[in-house]
Amino acid sequence: MIKSAKRAIYAILGNADINDEELLTAFTGAEALINSRPLTYQSADPKDDTPLTPNHFLHGQLGGHFAPETVDNTDFNPRKRWRRIQELIRHFWKRWIREWLPGLNKRDKWTKTKRT
Repeated sequence: MIKSAKRAIYAILGNADINDEELLTAFTGAEALINSRPLTYQSADPKDDTPLTPNHFLHGQLGGHFAPETVDNTDFNPRKRWRRIQELIRHFWKRWIREWLPGLNKRDKWTKTKRT
């Protein structure tokens, strides 16, 4: 999981022009997203309890938040950097989910003994 998160961060940030504080904010957002993932089975029934996440153990509650789907398009300079960070976090989430989820599938092909 760490490897896929690093890969997603490197791919998204690349040679991005962000300062240390903005990078820390982006990492904190990515951390919140990763720690919000369910550790247990997630039922489709809304009456069921919410699945356990790492944030339940770290903070005693669900914590974290999902990246917003859209970002405010108002062109104010202070908000411009904030929107950039939110976009980086959203891109990280999409890429990490796209790369991490397939790794959870059971692969029988490599675990079965080969017939001789």
